[in-house]
Amino acid sequence: ATKAVVTLTTAQQTVVTASATLAAAVDNVLGYASTDGNVAQFTYGGDTYIAVNGDGNTTFTATADYVVKITGVTGTLSTGDFTFV
Repeated sequence: ATKAVVTLTTAQQTVVTASATLAAAVDNVLGYASTDGNVAQFTYGGDTYIAVNGDGNTTFTATADYVVKITGVTGTLSTGDFTFV
């Protein structure tokens, strides 16, 4: 189950935006949402994504974590926008 939807601070989002690659941006986001089950919304390269930390590590693990590009949504997502099964 989701532990929290982590809202990045302006400073954290600035670090994510300045990342050299999407992979580096995801690692930064997972560092901020470092508890197993946390979800964070972020922007990179003009696109919006959510990252789900599936293992509590601060770097992306292909077998545990998820990154989803969000389209057609504006604003900030909240816990009510997610259903995990």
